[in-house]
Amino acid sequence: MGMKVLVHDPYVTKERVEELGATYVKSLDDFWGVCDFITIHAPKTKETAYLINKNTLNRMRKGVRIINCARGGIIDEDALKEAIESGQVAAAALDVFEKEPIDPNHPLLKTNGHLIMTPHLGASTEEAQLNVAIDVAEQIRDVLAGKSARSAVNIPSLRADILEPVKEYMNLAENLGLFVRQISEGGIKQVEITTRGNLANYDLSPLRVAVMKGILSHSHEGINYVNAPIVAKQRGIEIIDSKSEKSTNYVGLITVKLITDAGSHAVCGAMIADKTPRIVQIDEFNTSFEVAKHILIAPHYNKPGMIAKVSTVLGNNNVNISMMMVAKKEETAGVESTMIITTDEHICPELLAEIKQIDGINDAKYIYLTPDKQKSSQEAVVV
Repeated sequence: MGMKVLVHDPYVTKERVEELGATYVKSLDDFWGVCDFITIHAPKTKETAYLINKNTLNRMRKGVRIINCARGGIIDEDALKEAIESGQVAAAALDVFEKEPIDPNHPLLKTNGHLIMTPHLGASTEEAQLNVAIDVAEQIRDVLAGKSARSAVNIPSLRADILEPVKEYMNLAENLGLFVRQISEGGIKQVEITTRGNLANYDLSPLRVAVMKGILSHSHEGINYVNAPIVAKQRGIEIIDSKSEKSTNYVGLITVKLITDAGSHAVCGAMIADKTPRIVQIDEFNTSFEVAKHILIAPHYNKPGMIAKVSTVLGNNNVNISMMMVAKKEETAGVESTMIITTDEHICPELLAEIKQIDGINDAKYIYLTPDKQKSSQEAVVV
């Protein structure tokens, strides 16, 4: 259409964007004011909720046109109405809304200006339904002709004979991927997965799929064992598997190293005697704690009173601590430690910001995981 395409995506590398023929914009601060058309292609997460609001709308080029066919709640709809009526936004087109189906009295329906609104149709159009029917028919034809099945319920790498030896590690591998993505910034370039101990004797393909599902789930909706490898390939992510015969204190050890255009981080996990998954190392810090749903990681200057300061802030905000420990760098006393705290509830952005302001805290990150000892790795995954 003769347009110059600009892309901002904190989870994609500049090289990948340029491969697709677009121009990479690192910061949203440099993005809003240079676009005539802005289209949204993002899931709704804590980072993208109300991403387009009164402030960002006012920073856009006057007369901008906005299209949202991604998720409702990414745009502050009241702010959009004001921007359209003031002329700041020349036109908008939406088929997703914060509350669906849309209320007949919704303010956007009474907007004076150029606005296109359609129901959230997704795959419900006549064309989409016809294409699905054709695709299913073609796949049945191929299977009956002896060809391989596309979009299988269970992908080959999760077939029973390969999965059985490593199935107890699947949830751990997924959480290691989810963990390392949340302590990393920037677009993903490479993922390195290393197994040691007894795990080195088995096929790593199921664990590779689980790790990528965890990594991609942080920034994508609907990631599963079927589409995780496909999405990784589309994103240009290089995945390296390796096995080490080096001795370890655990029967089986998994290390996931994530390399981005902003640096690298690594996390190690293992199973202890009662088959409980544990995280045993974060970068250079040795530790050992059970995989939990809500985790606070706080690198800090190793001095008296640090634990009390963080605990006080959490207590004042009615956040209960279920476990706390301090990890030091491997074979080094040093002055830097990492505080690891698991809590009974999530830590909101405002509380996290307050913890970061504590004197002596170098950084703080809230990590959410999906521990589920009862979950079966062999459950069907339907496309």
